[in-house]
Amino acid sequence: MAKNDINTASDILLDEVEGMVNNLNEDGARALRSRDYDQATGLIEQATRLTDFHDRLRELRREWQTQFAGRAAPPLLPPTRPAWHTIIHQTAQSLLTRSRKDTFTPAQVYHEVLKTYPEFNRGTNNAQILAGCVNCRSRRHYPGRKPDHYYHVEVGVYRLYDPDRDGLWDQEGNPLEPLA
Repeated sequence: MAKNDINTASDILLDEVEGMVNNLNEDGARALRSRDYDQATGLIEQATRLTDFHDRLRELRREWQTQFAGRAAPPLLPPTRPAWHTIIHQTAQSLLTRSRKDTFTPAQVYHEVLKTYPEFNRGTNNAQILAGCVNCRSRRHYPGRKPDHYYHVEVGVYRLYDPDRDGLWDQEGNPLEPLA
């Protein structure tokens, strides 16, 4: 196989893996809409592992180009994007700063994120907000350590979590101390 063939093959592989991640994201959104949280959780885990695999493939391609293909590798592109929970949290913070309000809705965050990431879907947005909401019991359906970013105020309305104001919560949405 010629050196150029390996570059072509790695491009194809990267594109295929990225397509698989996009399909998992869409399937996860459908599972969330149908309230199949176990399936959504499994799909989120798969998409996360596959995204990590994609990033490792990019590093291997770069290594091939610098060490074996006999030419300097192009500058390494930034990762495909930051983690969705980071993007959503930063967007919520920005919205609140600009609006000078204390609360936001998931729809407001979703429409702001779409401006930068047109592939973003509403299901991912809502799932990430629920997973990061300290007082939402449904966060227990999301595996692993979840960031404590949000506090549920009322139906469809959230604000940024403040432990001094909101108290401490476990990873399943239960208060760790009696609420005042």
